[in-house]
Amino acid sequence: MMPFFYRAAVYVILLLSCNAAYATAESMLVKDKQPLNSTDKLLMLTPPSVLDKKLIPPSGDKHDFMSVGKYLWPNPATPNGLPYVYKDGMARPGWETYGDYQSLDTMARAVIKLAKLYQNTHKETYAKKAIELLRVWFLDPRTRMNPNMRYANAIPGSHEGTSSGVMHSLIFGAMVDVIPALEASPAWTTDEQQQLRSWFTQFLTWLTQDKQGSKESDSTNNHGSWYDVQVVSIALYIGDTTLAKSILERSKEKRIARMIEPDGSQPLELNRTLSMGYTLFSLSSFCRLATMGESVGVDLWNYETKDGRSIHKALDYILPYFEENKPWPYPQINPLTPSDLKSAASMISQAATIYHNPRYQKVADKIQSQADAASGTKH
Repeated sequence: MMPFFYRAAVYVILLLSCNAAYATAESMLVKDKQPLNSTDKLLMLTPPSVLDKKLIPPSGDKHDFMSVGKYLWPNPATPNGLPYVYKDGMARPGWETYGDYQSLDTMARAVIKLAKLYQNTHKETYAKKAIELLRVWFLDPRTRMNPNMRYANAIPGSHEGTSSGVMHSLIFGAMVDVIPALEASPAWTTDEQQQLRSWFTQFLTWLTQDKQGSKESDSTNNHGSWYDVQVVSIALYIGDTTLAKSILERSKEKRIARMIEPDGSQPLELNRTLSMGYTLFSLSSFCRLATMGESVGVDLWNYETKDGRSIHKALDYILPYFEENKPWPYPQINPLTPSDLKSAASMISQAATIYHNPRYQKVADKIQSQADAASGTKH
């Protein structure tokens, strides 16, 4: 590992170069991002790798993932812009291009789409492409990512990485859910399947036992519940149902009872500048945990504290703001995006089935229509 003073110097130089390019960050993002809006583009996608980044992590090893916080901006009070300052809800243009976040997201989204296409069509072309992407990111010693997020969500000029960096690997949870579909393909060998599970076993060990990785478990807002989602998803993928069940049982008191009020509100999300967005984001983590709980006999859907805190109550809390167009009384500096609306519609539609509530489905349909109108698509 580089001496600290050298790492600090390199870090500042790299950040200054990033600041110099700040004015063109938005155009760079559009130019560099590989769109995944068609099957052909999925199949032509060049496999992303952690080696693609131009920056070198503080460890000196490009196999280490690195990223910067979404809401961090150059400090206007210092000549070099360091340390970066936090502006809640205000995403700095081009933040995804710093390090590996965009590459990881591109890879994982592609694997998810391809695995689903393979599951639905049984066409080997889709499986082979998904497997190629997995090999490059996780298995090939020349290009693989090291199984940790030690340098994720860095604060330039202050922290080389933070515990909240695990939020930048959330998509792993959705990805490992669909990877088993690829096991029907002859292109995905038993040895490679074992290698990938081994990689995620090491990653899970870092998440749950490393001081930095496990610290996020103590978060009392959506970071904590999404940490649980990631741990449970990976635990189920590698076959550790004991750990998955333990986390899910613990989430009753540690998450639902502490994060949701008796009226269904989530105060720590309401304090955000994007309070509606984060309320929905947090609620979706609870629904995700409840869905996974079904597979190991943990019923979170119907769990309720003595004073009435529950997922059901949290869903009821948000409904009037969509159903009746009731004004949202908390900060929301940007409108919900079509993606936010689609996610909310899907979540509430699932809840309609779980709770046998046609009112939920009616609201879900209304939100989906709003999302379609906002994005200019037909549902």
